Amino acid sequence: MALAADLASHRDAGVGDVVAARAAPMFGQELLLLRFQSAYHAGLEGHYHWLLQLVVAASLVATAVLSRSFGVAVVRFASVLLQGV
Repeated sequence: MALAADLASHRDAGVGDVVAARAAPMFGQELLLLRFQSAYHAGLEGHYHWLLQLVVAASLVATAVLSRSFGVAVVRFASVLLQGV
């Protein structure tokens, strides 16, 4: 859906802003939940949760920037891709 909105944003600039406005709070909520959930993890699992928090924070920042640049799109794509790995 976000990819379709990014492609459609060339015709209508408001669509991408609506998607970003809806996605940024979701990434923020995910970061908050990960932070509270991983408070007691130690060892390898703790490191995994810390790295996942970094990836979600990158998604949040790249979504909240509201820039149409290629670099921001690549960071957002890579961070969302790494959340699935």
